[in-house]
Amino acid sequence: MNTYFLIPIKNVAYDVVSVLVSNSRLKPIYEVDTDEKKVAISFDATWGSTRTSQLLDILDKHKIKTTFLLTNIWVKKYPQIAKEIADAGHEIGLHTVSHSNLTELPIDKIKIELQDNAKLIKEVTGQVK
Repeated sequence: MNTYFLIPIKNVAYDVVSVLVSNSRLKPIYEVDTDEKKVAISFDATWGSTRTSQLLDILDKHKIKTTFLLTNIWVKKYPQIAKEIADAGHEIGLHTVSHSNLTELPIDKIKIELQDNAKLIKEVTGQVK
């Protein structure tokens, strides 16, 4: 069981949309208030795969689990690698269909970007709870 998903991926699109269209300005999360010594690592898999296998080997060697943010552009081009990432136990995060700037899209387009991204990720990796 992958314990890295805190909520089911099929619900993520709806949750993210509600955050993106809130009245407050969006800010990246740089830190979380905790007494635990932890670090979160994520990778944006959008444009290539030349180092992905080597990266997965290094992460496996050191027993490190990370989050890979995948666009449909990348998943369609590298479906086997997307599956390898999921099979290795890494979290797969939504990163839209086309790497769009969500702050410039209307809500209906944001929903489509995230829902279609979640659908393809599920089809290719099976990673959905």
